[in-house]
Amino acid sequence: ENNDKVIIDNAYFKEEIVAVRKSTSAAIPLSKLFADYGIGVELDTLSDFYLLGAMGGRFRANVNHFPTVELAVQGLQEGVVKSVVAPRSQIEGYLKEASNEYVFTKVVMPASYQSTWVVGMAVKEGREKLVLKLANALNQIKESGEFARLLKKYHISNAAE
Repeated sequence: ENNDKVIIDNAYFKEEIVAVRKSTSAAIPLSKLFADYGIGVELDTLSDFYLLGAMGGRFRANVNHFPTVELAVQGLQEGVVKSVVAPRSQIEGYLKEASNEYVFTKVVMPASYQSTWVVGMAVKEGREKLVLKLANALNQIKESGEFARLLKKYHISNAAE
């Protein structure tokens, strides 16, 4: 947005915090799943802070901390936890082809938490020509289909689409 030291432009991806669980748990409402079973989160992240305090701390006892999202996803695959809450692209990247065996649900957080955000480019103020060159390169990558191929290669969906 507004920063006197950088130009933020060329948005190309939208990220969101989601809860993921095996398809076999799809019928369980998310609040019940969080209240009754272990939830995997990366330590000291937005997902962690939210789950520790949500609904007056109702889910706190079920929050399982992992050093990384990758290890939390591994815990889900091994049955250590029933769900993982983290950025969608990270979860999808670690699940890879197995993503279709899981259900993804957007986690709706209070306005004080930013649970979705746009990813773009930051360039030092005064480098407007570079911003234009990057915009042209990004458009070429998108128009050629290369951007879509990269997302597919890494099993990542773009929440903006």
